[in-house]
Amino acid sequence: MPSQNVGRVAQVLACHLVQPTALHELPPDIDQFVGRSIEVQQVLALVNHGEPDPKPKPTIVCITGQVGVGKSALAIHLAHRLRTNFLEAQFYVNLRSTEQPSRSLNDITLSLLRAWGVAEASIPIDPHERTQLFQAALSHQPILLVLDNVENAQIHNLIPTQMPGIVLITSRKALSLENAIQLELTELAETEAIELLHKLVNRDIIHLTMNVAKEIVELCHCLPLSIHLTAGTIKNQPAKALANYVEQLRQQHKSIQHLHSAYATIRPSFTLSYQQLAPQAAQLLRRLGLLNDAHFTLSLAAALLDVDLDEAKQLVEQLVDVNLVKRIGGDHYQVFHDSIRLLARRLSATEESIATRQTIRLRVSQWYSTTCGIMNLGLDVQTRSQVTQTLNQTRQQPTSKAEQQLAKGVLTWFEREYLSLMMAIEWAVQAESWSLVVDFARRLALFFTAHAHWQDSEWLHRVALEATRQLADRQAEAELLNNLGNLCVYQSDLDRAETLYNQSLTLLKELGLKNSAAKTLTNLGVLHLQKGRSQSAQEAWQEALNSLPADSSEQQYLNRWMQSTDPSLWQLLTEEMPDRRVSQSFFQSMGKAIKRFLTNESNE
Repeated sequence: MPSQNVGRVAQVLACHLVQPTALHELPPDIDQFVGRSIEVQQVLALVNHGEPDPKPKPTIVCITGQVGVGKSALAIHLAHRLRTNFLEAQFYVNLRSTEQPSRSLNDITLSLLRAWGVAEASIPIDPHERTQLFQAALSHQPILLVLDNVENAQIHNLIPTQMPGIVLITSRKALSLENAIQLELTELAETEAIELLHKLVNRDIIHLTMNVAKEIVELCHCLPLSIHLTAGTIKNQPAKALANYVEQLRQQHKSIQHLHSAYATIRPSFTLSYQQLAPQAAQLLRRLGLLNDAHFTLSLAAALLDVDLDEAKQLVEQLVDVNLVKRIGGDHYQVFHDSIRLLARRLSATEESIATRQTIRLRVSQWYSTTCGIMNLGLDVQTRSQVTQTLNQTRQQPTSKAEQQLAKGVLTWFEREYLSLMMAIEWAVQAESWSLVVDFARRLALFFTAHAHWQDSEWLHRVALEATRQLADRQAEAELLNNLGNLCVYQSDLDRAETLYNQSLTLLKELGLKNSAAKTLTNLGVLHLQKGRSQSAQEAWQEALNSLPADSSEQQYLNRWMQSTDPSLWQLLTEEMPDRRVSQSFFQSMGKAIKRFLTNESNE
């Protein structure tokens, strides 16, 4: 990578890097938390004064209620009140069960096992085996687990059965979980709702009489989310504008009386908040609703509107000012509540044309593809060292530790953005943007391999293969056939892998692409070795060595590829050889020869 690009790449990587899930990871406590004292005391009493049980089992609390009533806020507040009781670990998981696509229980279990410190190689692919490992790993450990936005009782697999801890669950409806304490939240008491409203408005500018405050919270149904939205709209308005707002809220309230929707009670406050936005800020909110996740960065916001970062920041801050978006830190933001994002998505469907929405989705796909390409540089063996040196200038960590942290941070970014990435690929396919689909397949290969996302990897490679044929790009087709062969090897489907490698090799030889052919030949040699064909392995490797001139520029290209593969492949060449026709020393020398051979860079 040219040195002038390293600084820019490092800057982008640093912006997006995500720290791996820690053992003590809760969202920040709610600054303006009000009320719920009875529920809080009930849960605290269960934990602090419950009867000791000779058989350890978790205390399960299900917090239910309508949209906007404050379920998540109460769960997070309780978690912070209880965290000193559970110093071993505190986990928060948003299942996003009311959205499509939601997070799968298998992926959530995987994330929790990683956070617990289970090595990647020790985590089973089979969902049942993975659940068993999760139950065993967390048994007898006093942990606190928050499961937010749960749709059904299938989450019982996420609850360690022999854990002397507490599980806080939020859901819109009651869940049938054995021995669970059910807390059904209703609207705030009027005095509590007024207290919350006063906390949220700028009392130096706006004076709320008791009668006005009472009417506002009544029109907000005493729901915390509606009050937050209303406060964001009126907090800096003079008294004259306040009177006008209350009248508008009355009219909005009348309009929803016969509306049957889970979001009906928060719609009046949301609608007035949306209507007072500047046109571009309103447009940004609608387009944020199209995204698969509430979290976003300034650069993604800029892509949604096709504006520069400075303009994007001004518009995002307008949304922050009216409580529609909240800051997370740095260039990272989050839509204040999932319900706001879903209502914004509905506005996009009515106020933006189908063609416009398709254009926006394709732009988002392009942003994710570009960002994937940059993040992938933190996984590639060659570029990772360059980027680490730049990032490490101020930290002065040992190089190996800094590289390891970079790789973990990049992998965690890929995992956090996983559902969004898959949706971005779907959008690219729908738009028949075939070159973009091929780019995704290339840029996600290392991540898919590192975290064993075999099913999605195979789907993407098959779609990308069809894309190469649409583009008549035979070189990309050969490359993807080779990658599909690797995927089959990882899943022990060696016969299919051999067919794919041979198809790739035939294309590459026809195209005269010697360095790529050498790469596939090396793969084929490893496969022959795994099948016990030592002579065939020797022949494939010898052909790979002979296909390129010694000390040529093509050699570094092959080197970059070899170093990005699983080092355990080389271990296969030096172990368990007694029953084979070629000695261990031959494979050791052959491996060293290939490693020496792969030393210089190539641009084929």
